Amino acid sequence: MPKYPESSAMKVREVFAEIEKDLGRALKEVSEAQIEDMVSKILGSRQIFLFGEGRSGLIARAFAMRLMQLGLKAYFVGETITPSIGTQDLLIICSGSGQSPVSYQIARTARKAGAGLFLITSSPQSPIGRLSQGYIKLTGPRKRAPAGLKTIQPLGSVFEQAMLILLDAVVVLLKERRKIREEDMLARHANL
Repeated sequence: MPKYPESSAMKVREVFAEIEKDLGRALKEVSEAQIEDMVSKILGSRQIFLFGEGRSGLIARAFAMRLMQLGLKAYFVGETITPSIGTQDLLIICSGSGQSPVSYQIARTARKAGAGLFLITSSPQSPIGRLSQGYIKLTGPRKRAPAGLKTIQPLGSVFEQAMLILLDAVVVLLKERRKIREEDMLARHANL
């Protein structure tokens, strides 16, 4: 195993500070109008479907869980218990690039079924973005980020971390607007 000199290694507190700066810059750019549009679309839907691939998919799953705990009918696409999507439903896709082939096919299928489509992305002009009726733009990794944003983090970490925080903020807004108590959410929390 290679040995690295300790003096040249970053300290964990320095890494934390850099990540905090990345998130601050990414979330500062988010449009409040886009968030309100998403909240409105969620509240107006019969069922909410989530999809994402890789780490974005894990965050989409976490958001689906919180929506269920808020008492909404929420599903992650591809699970065996996911029902069919229809005209009163909403599909939210989490995709930094907005163009992965699997996500694009799922988006097209949802639109053909008459469902609404919302995208969380760093590329709103992407193929999925062009199919969507709304989006939230988040700063993505270095190659897709606005000029001047540099990060020590690998790949799409800034996008994914910012998306998790953004969606947790959306949960707070939905909880408040639906007048859901913490006890109500806890009653729906998994106990197995």
